[in-house]
Amino acid sequence: MSEQGRSFDAVAEDYLRSRSGYPSEMLDHIFETARLNSNSLVLEIGCGSGQATIEFSGRGCRIVAIDPAKTALVLLGKRCSDLREIELVHSTFEDFETALKFDMIVCAQAFHWLDLSTAPKRFAALLKPHGHVMLFWHLQDVIPESPQAELYSISSKYFKSFPIMNPPEYGREFIDAMSQVLDRSGLFKELRVLEYPWQQSYKPEMFKALFRSASSFAQLDESSKHQIGVELTDYVEALTDDPVVNYRTCLIEAKIGDI
Repeated sequence: MSEQGRSFDAVAEDYLRSRSGYPSEMLDHIFETARLNSNSLVLEIGCGSGQATIEFSGRGCRIVAIDPAKTALVLLGKRCSDLREIELVHSTFEDFETALKFDMIVCAQAFHWLDLSTAPKRFAALLKPHGHVMLFWHLQDVIPESPQAELYSISSKYFKSFPIMNPPEYGREFIDAMSQVLDRSGLFKELRVLEYPWQQSYKPEMFKALFRSASSFAQLDESSKHQIGVELTDYVEALTDDPVVNYRTCLIEAKIGDI
């Protein structure tokens, strides 16, 4: 897992406060497609502070959830302390060791942080026959002159690669590239991509927490963090309405092939 992927530990509390859950329509589809029930065993890679973990556990699955961010796991442990069917493991996926076989592997906004040269083969080794892989991300549909668009303008002064969160170009092309990682391995079948559009309205403080929850923010120096925080505060406090973010949650699904 990359250093940027590990950096979520520094923004775990903002991530928990601000990051949304997942569309119920998508979760219904995953459970139906993978034929999950109370006996199903799910491996979640990069669980973070547990937005997806809680959703899957709440629907009756047994879950092994791994993440290299210790602070995030502590927060998740507090959230699921009364849930007996979740095992939390402090580890990268590359260092994770287990004798278990899983009905499904899930990566919620985390697959791209893995070593993509080895991940598909490891997935195949960890899955039961007919097991499934489900990878999903929130992407954004940015409307010109919207708060989202202004956010990119603010952040572009501070980030060398792409603006914080998901910029317009970090969209379907990114999803297609991730699906090709599985496809090129030759280990999976019935691969397809589905999209689920939705909206989220944010109170100003939550919008700022959303901004701070990105790993790119965690890697800034303290001076830049302070300056971008001042600009963001000035911006959101001047808005007449709560900012709305337009999302598409994109799901890549695949089934283990005949080995």
